[in-house]
Amino acid sequence: MKKYILLLAPIAMLAACSTPRYTYNFDYYDYNSGKKKIAPQAAIVTTQKSEVMMDEETMVASANENDVYIAKAAPVISKEEVAARINSLSKEEKKELKREVKKAVKESKKENSVTGSGAKALENDVKLAAIFGAAGIVLLIIGGDVLYVLGAIALLVGLYFFIRWLIHQ
Repeated sequence: MKKYILLLAPIAMLAACSTPRYTYNFDYYDYNSGKKKIAPQAAIVTTQKSEVMMDEETMVASANENDVYIAKAAPVISKEEVAARINSLSKEEKKELKREVKKAVKESKKENSVTGSGAKALENDVKLAAIFGAAGIVLLIIGGDVLYVLGAIALLVGLYFFIRWLIHQ
């Protein structure tokens, strides 16, 4: 009986380690065979549309594919014209203009400070995820029977906080 097992073991090992006989070859199948091909007339239409170059800022969206609307371009004013208009304003109008400019500057500073502080300072969940992740990696590197378990638990807690932060984004 032992002889039969010793004869069958190498045969089983060779059969298990050999490559499969029928493997899938990706080169023979055409994945685009079932798709519709573009008609020659449609190709001509697309080339005609590409010849017309429109500025992205002047385009307006339309629900109908056949209609194309082009927005009117905003007039460009030179510095001299702006200076002449400001000089022609009365004192009260100039004061009102200064107030409007100050309000606009304050609003833009608030918007920039809100977005800037979010980029500079990490949120609480990200901080906790980084702390627990780093602690878990260190504990796994140090090793030991208890430290492996503690490192794995710390990594899982860090992963929890990271996923929680991703959900809130």
